[in-house]
Amino acid sequence: MGERVAIIGGGVMGRNHARTIRGFEGVRISHVIDADMSRADELARSFGDEETRVSDAIAGINLETTDAAIIASPSQYHEEQAHALIEAGVHVLIEKPVAESPESALEIGEAARKMGVVAMAGHIELFNPTIHSLIALLKNEQIREMSFERLGSVPDASRLYHDVVSDLMLHDIAIAIRILDQSSMSSDGEVMTTITRNDTVASPDPARATIRFNSVDAHFRASRAYPAGKVRRAIVETGNKIFTADLLARDVQTTSANSAAYTPDGVLTEDTFNTRYFPQESMQPLTIEQRHFIASIKGEALPEDAGVSLRDAAKVLRFTREILDLSSRLPLR
Repeated sequence: MGERVAIIGGGVMGRNHARTIRGFEGVRISHVIDADMSRADELARSFGDEETRVSDAIAGINLETTDAAIIASPSQYHEEQAHALIEAGVHVLIEKPVAESPESALEIGEAARKMGVVAMAGHIELFNPTIHSLIALLKNEQIREMSFERLGSVPDASRLYHDVVSDLMLHDIAIAIRILDQSSMSSDGEVMTTITRNDTVASPDPARATIRFNSVDAHFRASRAYPAGKVRRAIVETGNKIFTADLLARDVQTTSANSAAYTPDGVLTEDTFNTRYFPQESMQPLTIEQRHFIASIKGEALPEDAGVSLRDAAKVLRFTREILDLSSRLPLR
């Protein structure tokens, strides 16, 4: 395969990407770019080779030196870096949020189309095997309502740079859109309600929101100030079942009730049936995401196949912007 991949940003996600991408046969890290040269040097030593270049800027990255780049820098630099790399003919995987506005995301996607390169959004949860299992189970179901919880706490809240909507809730909005699209239901919608607080330095955090997708209401709750441990859960109600996907336990449980009857003393009883499903795919979501990126570069797949085109990302960003706009007009609770 011989793909040369540049890692843009040496923070947590950049490091995760570097550690994972080097495990693909024929792929090598061509560059590590970070404003902190000591951090870039350390990452290159850990995951690169003797030919890996280290720099504090993306200037010089082109088709002579690299084939693709993973942009894991702070999001305020994503748009500028993506355009520079695309103009150089380099394929890009852009971590979320891919840009600061849906319009910017669409512009990146259009630039990539004109240059004939791949531009893919790093919406990693769309590659989560548990979500894949949930979507498969919902294939022939009529969805009525959905709820998502993405909760937890951070040891040092002063290091938070994004509001919780752009940081965490974005993932679940992308999942909700993907579920509806794969169920042949409309994912067009509007934000109906928001409730926010400022429990951390990156306000709003936590946040709740409801998006009405035509006949389906999707409720979202996200927090980085949740004291009861980490929660990653999606609940989908259909006509006759409840589907609960636990992304931490890596399973999907279905619950249904029937055979309702009254006992002789007038008490209504019914049997409840529970079934658990476990994903067959054992790979981590980041590995699956990178595999799809490499396949897209080789012409064997497309970002839109997985709901991670820049047009898909723009749709998610439209909802996050509407949630933040609405919350800014309401008093924090």
